[in-house]
Amino acid sequence: MKTCSLVLLLLAGMALVLLGCSDNSGPVEASTDQALSSPTSPTALAKGGVLASASGSGQMYIDENGNPAEKGGMLRVFTFNAREYADGCSGEVTFMVAPGRPLAFKGDVILLKVHGNKAKIVFKYTEGEGMFAGLVGWTALMQVVDNGEGASALPDQCAGFFSVSWTIPAWLTRTPDEDTPILVARGYPLRPIDMGNIQVRGESYPE
Repeated sequence: MKTCSLVLLLLAGMALVLLGCSDNSGPVEASTDQALSSPTSPTALAKGGVLASASGSGQMYIDENGNPAEKGGMLRVFTFNAREYADGCSGEVTFMVAPGRPLAFKGDVILLKVHGNKAKIVFKYTEGEGMFAGLVGWTALMQVVDNGEGASALPDQCAGFFSVSWTIPAWLTRTPDEDTPILVARGYPLRPIDMGNIQVRGESYPE
């Protein structure tokens, strides 16, 4: 968990580049209008007990194309927390661009899945400013990786928001590792964060 800055998950960057804000011009995956709902965990811990969690905060400088940049670029700031219970998930994601730009959002977590040191988070936008204002009600997929603590640890990582206005059922069933190549293909690879910390705990797929 190194000081890493996730720019809020990835950088809502400048032109929705990292936001992956689809313009609803036909989904890459099968779509449906049914409401998203997290599946029941197969593990039977105490009812309501936390099975897995992912949380963090950080910041990252990004250029107009959504790529890491030196100081002087646009600064993204993020916080997130997500928990998986035996009977559902909860949490929140927030993001803003500093200083003083009207570019920010909040979202409610509807799914968390953890495998090893990697977590996938699915959330729904509940508030938005700037280009995010039109995404309220949309759903987004993101990934984070906890690479440990200490001076010798690699930076934690985050893959930015693949956002869609429809429901993609596979988001609720695929593992974090299964989502990785899809995010890469869509232009949202895992990127190291600069300042901050990500913590991934528990396991959604116990043997």
